[in-house]
Amino acid sequence: MNFNLIKKEFLLMKRKLFIYMILCLGLIVFAKLFVNQEIIENILVGAIGALFSYFITIILFEAEEKDKAEAIMVTLPYTRREIVKAKYNYLIFVSVSFYCLCML
Repeated sequence: MNFNLIKKEFLLMKRKLFIYMILCLGLIVFAKLFVNQEIIENILVGAIGALFSYFITIILFEAEEKDKAEAIMVTLPYTRREIVKAKYNYLIFVSVSFYCLCML
């Protein structure tokens, strides 16, 4: 696995990732403060985590189409398989780390 491709994905999404993470963490804090039942609180946290993962996936693919990054990616010395693996590894890493952060 090439970490430079994962770094590229992070740099591409840095600002949007931060904005959505702050928004979702705010919703989680709201759920933890104002919801008294633990089961409903856990369901809300899980739903917010899933929603965050969905938004990041959509935004990542949208950013590549908007910037026409495919034309540039073809010129890099990486195969398409490595590029796709890096993209999905990035999504898994961000989703799992956010979910772990939500469970605190």
